[in-house]
Amino acid sequence: MTALNFTYPVIGVDVVKDGSVPPYQNVLALTSDKEFQDRATGLGEHPGMVLVDAAGRSWSVSITGVAPDPLDRGFWGVIMKLLGARPTPRIQHELVEGPPVSFEGLRALICTAIDANPEDWREDEAIAGEDGPAQDEQMLLERRKARVRATSSPEELISLLSLDPPF
Repeated sequence: MTALNFTYPVIGVDVVKDGSVPPYQNVLALTSDKEFQDRATGLGEHPGMVLVDAAGRSWSVSITGVAPDPLDRGFWGVIMKLLGARPTPRIQHELVEGPPVSFEGLRALICTAIDANPEDWREDEAIAGEDGPAQDEQMLLERRKARVRATSSPEELISLLSLDPPF
């Protein structure tokens, strides 16, 4: 995986094969090879996720198979079953290089993610009126998307969205 030579930061968005954003949508940011290596195993849980680096190169997560849990065998497997533990298979995956994605295209993809899963992006305090008059949820989402469209760099986009690792 280190042979990918990402130009950091890398922004990832879950998508499905038809290009739409699934209901379990995640957006993540990776800022170093170490961070990528730390999270690489978790990418297998996000088939179809598209990663876009700062140079506009893209990759999608493709599932290649499922490996059995190594603790499901032998002595420890018996002990784990007696304790009621279920085996956890390991999802094997690879990153498949895709077509370049412009920064404008990445911003559009994130706006689609906001539309597809507004509950992850809404500002509950503002909607409830905790810090002043209650505000309309759709208006707040439109403002957030306008701010996404106004960003000029991946770093600014990451800062605006306060991206936290989803896994």
